[in-house]
Amino acid sequence: GALRALAQSQRPHYKINYPDTSQWQVQVLAAGTLNRDVRPEKVVPVLLAAVAAGEKMPATENEKWVWPRLAWQYPHGAAAVPAKLSVSEAKRRFESLDGSAAHLFDKRALSLRPRFIQETQGLSSGEYGTLVHGVLQHLDLNGDLSPAGIRGQLLHLAAREVLLSDQIELVPVAKVAAFFASPLGLRLRQAKKVRRELAFSRMIPAKRFYPEIADEQEKIFIQGVLDLLFDEDEGMVLVDYKTDKRTEPDLIRGKYKLQLELYREAAMAILKRPIKECYIYLLHDGSIVPL
Repeated sequence: GALRALAQSQRPHYKINYPDTSQWQVQVLAAGTLNRDVRPEKVVPVLLAAVAAGEKMPATENEKWVWPRLAWQYPHGAAAVPAKLSVSEAKRRFESLDGSAAHLFDKRALSLRPRFIQETQGLSSGEYGTLVHGVLQHLDLNGDLSPAGIRGQLLHLAAREVLLSDQIELVPVAKVAAFFASPLGLRLRQAKKVRRELAFSRMIPAKRFYPEIADEQEKIFIQGVLDLLFDEDEGMVLVDYKTDKRTEPDLIRGKYKLQLELYREAAMAILKRPIKECYIYLLHDGSIVPL
């Protein structure tokens, strides 16, 4: 009755027809009579209080088995070794072992800079290399590969949205045409089979790049992309394009020897054919460095 009266309920009172032995006492209190500042006492465990104070935890009987488990290290030295490397990372890792390169996992840009920055500041060396490689991948080898013909093909690639129309002027047309007019480019155009931007993945011994690993059977997954591979009667020819501005042959060989060795090994292992020749083509000055 007291609750119904307080709520000013107009609903009819329903009589309960089954026996109810519960006993209730309802008391309505005015809000002003309540002490709102009364809170239950907060009990803080001793260990939590010590943590809050920055104090050292007391040792317990569990220390004997907990600490050895926390301090355990993988005995074969592979815990800090990545499961996968790209060929470029493998090259940097090899150079870092000689002290001549930065650490393997230094932060690098994950994507191209925004287009408006490229327009105001020009392409970075990496963006320029990506653009040139993309053009060399998509040009029609049976089409006109003169400077004028390449410009026409670039317009067609832009229409297909392979590249942006405003990137056409950034392509070094004369240098690309010089490659196709070179002895190596002429051999490419006569090849029986051509593979461009050929991606590969394979497992190789991790100890090759991480000498600290004791287990000779430990493997690492490596992947990369071959710029150009074409077939001739006696075997395959591997070509890697570079846009470096410094083109001294000894410098180029020292910088890219491992990378091309990995490409060569992967191509022969996957395609089951020998690679008879291996070259780096430098678009900056049109020089060819055999490896």
